[in-house]
Amino acid sequence: DVDLHSPKAIEKLIRNHELGLLVTEHPNPSRFGVVYTDAKGNVTEMVEKPEAPKSNLVTIGVYVLDDRIFKYKLVRHERLGEYFLPELFQQLLKEYPMTVEKSDFWHPIGYPKDVESAEMIIRKQGEGNMRENKTPVFIIAGGKGTRMPESEKDKPKVLVEIAGHPMLHWQIEELRKQGFSNITLSLGYRAETVVEWLKKSGNHDIRYVIEPEPLGTGGGLKLAIAGIKEPFLAMNADDIADVNFRALIRHGGDGRWNVLTGFQITDARAFGLLKCDEYKKICSFEEKKPDATDGGLVNIGHYYLLPDVFDGTPDAFSIEHDVFPRLASAGKLLLYDHPGYWLPTGTTEQLAMTREYFAKAH
Repeated sequence: DVDLHSPKAIEKLIRNHELGLLVTEHPNPSRFGVVYTDAKGNVTEMVEKPEAPKSNLVTIGVYVLDDRIFKYKLVRHERLGEYFLPELFQQLLKEYPMTVEKSDFWHPIGYPKDVESAEMIIRKQGEGNMRENKTPVFIIAGGKGTRMPESEKDKPKVLVEIAGHPMLHWQIEELRKQGFSNITLSLGYRAETVVEWLKKSGNHDIRYVIEPEPLGTGGGLKLAIAGIKEPFLAMNADDIADVNFRALIRHGGDGRWNVLTGFQITDARAFGLLKCDEYKKICSFEEKKPDATDGGLVNIGHYYLLPDVFDGTPDAFSIEHDVFPRLASAGKLLLYDHPGYWLPTGTTEQLAMTREYFAKAH
């Protein structure tokens, strides 16, 4: 069983039941094995995916059994044509009592989207950092912050503070929480101050590459990934989000696709929009329309890219304008639709809103 379960409920099941199973109430029980019990909690019947269930109590795939279960013959389900445990348990129930223990938590994982929501649950429960992922990560952090408030223009944008920490701190913290530690910064404007912050903040394991001159978002990243022969993650310094990086990687199909993270917003006047087909391939990029009143999908600066993505590019270029449109035209750029939060900080107004959000959250 690959579902997420309650350790407390499993412990109680083992301690209190000779033959038993974990159950929970579900609003759509016909998707699962439905359990019927008497007043004492003894199982009277189990039915796999009934069309019209008379109970909302479902089995969640955790059992206490012994070798008595092997006395019985597997039976193929008449309607569904598969072998299910409830068909086996029906035979067991004719000879031995089986009891239920209600679980306080269950997260079924039956579809691709369930994997991502399970990872988010694990992160929010604070079970410690997730298992290490060695995928290289590059943070594009060479910008000046020309649209920042006057009081912030003397520092690299990535060191502008939000809730008492530079925005780079929040990005690194999110990466580490998800198990990513192979991090490299692409630095430019006042790079020495970022390097000094890395030392003072204890981030001695983070590498960096410094542009000899401004190379644009694409050129700076191309310089930083020199020698990389595997797919990698990249992110803009001024886009703060709780992107599930493992889900982003999965969207790349084990290194088969370049993937761009999009986010649905209701007011897109300040942003260009992404246009996709029914297969989530990005087809085109629309320029921002200050007079538009509708929303749409926007690029939030988190990417999963293949190592040949910059082949044939010059030293200085923009990844947004010179690379992504070309990949989209060739059908080689997929969308990962981010379901969490996204906090842009590219302008004075956006920075103020992001600071307000973080002040409440932290």
